[in-house]
Amino acid sequence: MRMETYIRKSLGMKAHWVTEVVETEEGWVARVDRLGNRRLRCGKGRGEVKMTRGRRLERCWRDLSIRDKAFWIVYRPFRVFCPRCGLRVECVPWAKRWERVTHALAQAMALLARKLSFKEVAESFE
Repeated sequence: MRMETYIRKSLGMKAHWVTEVVETEEGWVARVDRLGNRRLRCGKGRGEVKMTRGRRLERCWRDLSIRDKAFWIVYRPFRVFCPRCGLRVECVPWAKRWERVTHALAQAMALLARKLSFKEVAESFE
């Protein structure tokens, strides 16, 4: 399985695809873009939207490390017009609203925090 396919399936992307994966000195960087004209979801109400109104600036999310290197997801989210909520930023399936870490990383940190001190958890995810 290609790395792009693995990333897409593990993060639950249906309306997005991985355009490139680059290995840098700091770690891996995966660039993500919208897949065709798939419908996006509102970031607040989570309902499907039909219209987009441009894009926001590039945002980065930290994910679980790959081979002892940091892994980042880079994406420029769309601004969408929701009939219920108005103009909002789209919902990304790999992270919650306002968070800059993915669901997988947040869950792994929470599980380790139950058994280790916060300092040890922070050191293991540096």
